[in-house]
Amino acid sequence: MEKGSPADGKIWPGDQVVGAGKMPFLKRVRFEFAAAVAEARTGKNKGELVLMVRRKAGGRQMQRVTIQLGIVGPDTFNDTAPYDCPKTDALISEAADYIISGKAREPYGRLQIGLLGLLATGEEKYIQHVRDHLHEADWAKPDPVLGGGYVSWYWGYKNLILTEYFLLTGDEHVLPAIRRYAEEIANGQDAAGIWGHRMHDPKTGRAPGYGPMNQPSMPLFISLVLARKCGVDSPRISEAIQRTTDHYIGIYFNKGALPYGNHAPNSKGYNNNGSSASLAIALAAAGHVEGARFFSRMAMAGYNDLESGHATHFFNLLWTGLGANIAGPGASAAFFKKTSWMFPIKVDWKGGYTYELEAGEGLGNTGAYLLNLCAGRRKLHITGKDVDPAIQLNAREIAETMDVHKFVNELIPMGIDELLAVADTHWSPKIRGMAAWKLLKFKREEIEAAVRKRLAAKPGPNAFTGIGRMWDTSPQIFDEVAAILRDPGADLETRVAAAGVLGGVAWSRYIEPEEEFGKADFYEGRELHKPALKYFPDLVKVIAEDEINDPFGHLDSAAGGALASLGDPYKQNLITDKPLFYQAVNKMLAARHSSATRTAGMRLIAAGMPLEDFHYVADRVVHASRGTDPGYTVYRGDGSTELGVQLLSRLNIQEAVEVCLDSFPTATRSKERARRLALLTGFGANAKPYLPRLKATLENQIKGVDEESEGFTKDVSLNKAEIENVIQEIENSNNPRAMIRLQEAIDIGLKASGKKD
Repeated sequence: MEKGSPADGKIWPGDQVVGAGKMPFLKRVRFEFAAAVAEARTGKNKGELVLMVRRKAGGRQMQRVTIQLGIVGPDTFNDTAPYDCPKTDALISEAADYIISGKAREPYGRLQIGLLGLLATGEEKYIQHVRDHLHEADWAKPDPVLGGGYVSWYWGYKNLILTEYFLLTGDEHVLPAIRRYAEEIANGQDAAGIWGHRMHDPKTGRAPGYGPMNQPSMPLFISLVLARKCGVDSPRISEAIQRTTDHYIGIYFNKGALPYGNHAPNSKGYNNNGSSASLAIALAAAGHVEGARFFSRMAMAGYNDLESGHATHFFNLLWTGLGANIAGPGASAAFFKKTSWMFPIKVDWKGGYTYELEAGEGLGNTGAYLLNLCAGRRKLHITGKDVDPAIQLNAREIAETMDVHKFVNELIPMGIDELLAVADTHWSPKIRGMAAWKLLKFKREEIEAAVRKRLAAKPGPNAFTGIGRMWDTSPQIFDEVAAILRDPGADLETRVAAAGVLGGVAWSRYIEPEEEFGKADFYEGRELHKPALKYFPDLVKVIAEDEINDPFGHLDSAAGGALASLGDPYKQNLITDKPLFYQAVNKMLAARHSSATRTAGMRLIAAGMPLEDFHYVADRVVHASRGTDPGYTVYRGDGSTELGVQLLSRLNIQEAVEVCLDSFPTATRSKERARRLALLTGFGANAKPYLPRLKATLENQIKGVDEESEGFTKDVSLNKAEIENVIQEIENSNNPRAMIRLQEAIDIGLKASGKKD
């Protein structure tokens, strides 16, 4: 026990606290312990916390131990808490006084969250404390010291403090620093409008290391929006805000929670470590009403998952309640009722708030709790200041959101039509998906009537739910799906869903209980895709055509994935219109917003495309294989480089070695570099002329790994001995194979097609 604490000399290491008062803890121990602490800190109980303790010494004998705690405010929270609640006000004073008292080793935390908490109180004595600090801090001066290292994590919160402070006080001392941070942040985003551990690499335009992450991106995004509210703006700042807004709305709105990085929406969760909540705040500040409403509801639904998160759940505790608060006082009160148990269990005897996995103040634990307690005061934009009233949820919406976890049980007795209605209309992407899965309990013939009815009406994206089980019984129904896919006047999301049906369902087809299928039927025989082969031309045509209303290429991505899932088009003689097919492949290879689409395009041609066809795709193959296009918004997990180099090597094109070397800057993780080295080793003696460049490239790459050694996730350095072995193997290689130049390969195809004499 900490020296001087109420438990000092009363509870010893190894003792077991098994109950409070006269009642042992039952199932939800932490909830019960929190309730005991909260009840003890009331005037009624005079701060006395009576614990049932089994002593480590003395054979685990039971003793009752009374610990004297401080009394804080009235006995209970109001139903409106954190709004208009004296108990909340008392806790606010306790936490704020602790931050300015000097009792903590790091009173504000590494991210300076304590300063935000003090500002959120709206009380002059605490605001003056922040003012005094900012006028002395190097990072807040007119020519701020920006610092190095993983700057994204720090700049976002520093600029957030500066912008909220200016908007609260009007103190122009911080405006030059706000401008500097805002310009640097706007300049540092990648092509998608998001950030990684650092600002983007100026050479590539990409987030360094393993790429972009949503967690540090959120405070950076909010601070840019608030900087503009401070009057700090420029074309670069406005474009950056719009780019980030378009990214999150275009990919995640109404589809799911944010994942770790620039990945697909998480339709099985609500709030990845507070990111749904912080996005709700950002969109509210930016004036996107529907986006703010949706992500605020996602945050509210995450009330039961606050103690989970990648590396640390600190950000969950910091942002989730604030995101719920964006939806109005009623929403905030409903969320607070579910989560207020955490305050008594996290508060320490000095009045600050602890975090189990970090020593001292860590990232700013007390400030995080103080911000959430201050949500009802709405003094800062992150605590609800100037939020558009249209974002506020009504009582029915609040109840539906907070009861969403119970609603799962209501799906169990539902019939087909009811489940389909839920899949169409429910606000939660998770519930919509679960309703669709519940259809698996019905037989094919029972689902078919409902599917046909929905297809006969104006179909939406969920019109195809359950249709994948009809490949055998009603294959003609897929002609209707193909017709919807081909129809440029159909809803985009519906066409995307149709592409998924045609290309993917045959592989994951639901097997009826009476059918006998083994793994070979799915993985070795590779026969289940055959019913979909007739739609190969439809998929090709859809990809080749331009879609003006699909800026993120969702249709090309779905149709391209479907096309690649149908197997080798050369072995199966599927290509009937070469120019159109290669037009589609080129479009897939040019996809900016999907590395999976580029990889799928390369996979279509990597193994079977003959040399005489190379001229159709030469430019795009080389470009995608290098992978250095600064316009790519998704650049992690891109397999097109390795497939492309393998294709060039298979066609004996000498530039394959150069292209592989050109791609090294995109290999920002050691495992990727190792795969590139393996490709180079395969060239043997043909790689000898490039050894000086290879050595220089690897030397720079190794330095890059050393620089990436700090942070939440560490890379494993390249094995230098293995690198030396690769170089030695190339040096010792003899008998280079005959290879042709890139232009020769193109000319061979042009001549064969009659386009060149």
